[in-house]
Amino acid sequence: MKFKDKIVFVSGGTGELGQSVVRRFLSEGAQVVTSYLSEAEKEKFKHAIQEFQPRVEFFKANLVKENEVEAAFFFIKERFHQLDILCNVVGGYMEKTQLTNLAERDWDFMMDLNLKSCFFCTKHGLRLMQERNEGRIINVSAMAGLTPEGGRGAYGISKGAVALLTKIAATEAKSDSKSRITVNAIAPSILATSSNQGWASTEEMASWVTLEQATDTITYLASEEASAINGQIIGVYGRK
Repeated sequence: MKFKDKIVFVSGGTGELGQSVVRRFLSEGAQVVTSYLSEAEKEKFKHAIQEFQPRVEFFKANLVKENEVEAAFFFIKERFHQLDILCNVVGGYMEKTQLTNLAERDWDFMMDLNLKSCFFCTKHGLRLMQERNEGRIINVSAMAGLTPEGGRGAYGISKGAVALLTKIAATEAKSDSKSRITVNAIAPSILATSSNQGWASTEEMASWVTLEQATDTITYLASEEASAINGQIIGVYGRK
């Protein structure tokens, strides 16, 4: 098993992409901790993966609040004494809105959910990994964060900032010549989630990125085979 006995933290593991990532790591032998907010989502997912107990732990945390993020990583350190892999999956999307019509609350929501959560988890995850100079951090940017598109202001800018955060964290992770920490990100186009499928035609969905394809790229970046890759934003665009 590729990730046997590795300690993995997946932020937002009860979401659709998060569930796919958690399942993959568990199937490859990892011990997984995942954050959640909704008790209903947690219980539903917990029941679905009961065959993997006790190799999965759930930790309730609002990841836009630093004290709750810090508590999650303190739990990991106390429980497992190390962190091998951090996958910052939590995030969200909003409908197309021109900048002239963009409400402050929507701007703040995107920046908090997509960028602030990633920053807090990267900050505290990197601190923990630096104790051993070993680890992998994988963030989730987006195609819209790399290719400007009208109407994607708050979402695109927040995801573009995740890409820049990834590159800066990667540089800082390698400031110690002995470090074996890498920080990378994937940048998917449209993911084939159930919520996205509700508004698209079959023809449109044919070019989308499946959850399995996104998970494949995340777990590759977390693997030993990807140890030479650092500070990269990997486009996962499907059949454009």
